[in-house]
Amino acid sequence: AADRAAELTRQFQLEAWCHVLSPADAAKLYAGDPAALEAAGDAVGLPLSSILLLSAEPRAVAAARAARMPSCYFARDVPGYPKAVPADAVARNMNDVRTAVED
Repeated sequence: AADRAAELTRQFQLEAWCHVLSPADAAKLYAGDPAALEAAGDAVGLPLSSILLLSAEPRAVAAARAARMPSCYFARDVPGYPKAVPADAVARNMNDVRTAVED
């Protein structure tokens, strides 16, 4: 999982996810493991209940809900991805994200 996360970081020219999540924890999160979110809360010194997870990955949103962490699903217009999943909010554009954060 860690190798895949590092590969994606390089491929998409992203900043390393280890600023909050290690590559291994990021891979676990995208596999739906809620334990990875505890590392994020510890890294920033906040309880999960005060952090909003925004993700276009349904398994990550499900992990946040399992960890009792507020979540916002970013719905992508991509074949095979759902238009909505159980989440505290669903965003289809950046204005929806702003609304989710403000709520």
